[in-house]
Amino acid sequence: MKKLCAAAVLCLSVVTTSLTAAAPANAAVPPLGSCSGHVAGVNSAGVPASYYLDRGVGRVETYGPGTLGFVPRDTAGAPWFGFGGGPGTLNLYWFALSGNTLYEISQASKTDANAHIYSTSYTKRVIGTSWSGIRQISFSQDRAYLYALTTAGGINRYRVSGAYGARTVATDQIIATSGWGSLKTFTTAGSKTLNGVTVDAFTAVIGSTGELVQYAFPRANPKSWSRKQLKSSGWGGMATINTDFSCADGFTDGGMIGVTTQGSVYAYYDANQNNFSGTDISSLGRIATSLPFTPFNE
Repeated sequence: MKKLCAAAVLCLSVVTTSLTAAAPANAAVPPLGSCSGHVAGVNSAGVPASYYLDRGVGRVETYGPGTLGFVPRDTAGAPWFGFGGGPGTLNLYWFALSGNTLYEISQASKTDANAHIYSTSYTKRVIGTSWSGIRQISFSQDRAYLYALTTAGGINRYRVSGAYGARTVATDQIIATSGWGSLKTFTTAGSKTLNGVTVDAFTAVIGSTGELVQYAFPRANPKSWSRKQLKSSGWGGMATINTDFSCADGFTDGGMIGVTTQGSVYAYYDANQNNFSGTDISSLGRIATSLPFTPFNE
């Protein structure tokens, strides 16, 4: 066991694997020590937390003493916690689902001279109270749209407007009313160009088959979506995937951090995150176990 101490208020014990293992045989895959990424979540006390991979070094941090007062069903836009721009207050905004309610969370984090968060408070603002039929939410890259998987097996797109701290959400498109119930994870993969069309991309795991896939929703007509298979099987054990990951420039290359239903954390490198192909996705191995919080797909 290795004890990881947060810059905020808690030290957490998690089991970490060695991050100095031999490099993969594929020379095109960078060493884990050059990679960074994260997955965010909330612990059982309702305090937001993150697992970081920072140039190959993993740690868990929690961000109190403030608390949400609940463990969300899902979140959208939960920030890359842990670092601000210097001493002062870092204000961040994200969405959280709980029961019938969609909240906008306003997060005020105090940072020290080394730009680390040491104290955080949270304010909840109700956006809507008819969200019990939504199970997962994810923003488009620019946060202009919120995509939502429904408990009935459908998918909706909502238009997000207004200033941060006063965001509003309105139905934009009912993309489908069925056929999406088998998706286990659904996380934003950025804005991309496919066949000359700008699309909102999302990476997902199909629970019934274990496939890793990527969906492309054209901005102008999301009902004309398309799907590309990245991996044909082997991903069914993943409960969460976050695509905020990079080993080089962060624009062409990318990757994922995946968390299994048992709380084990794995890293994956994608040499070209913009090509809708899984042939260049390589595993960097397990990087942690016993994650002490509930992670969410972003």
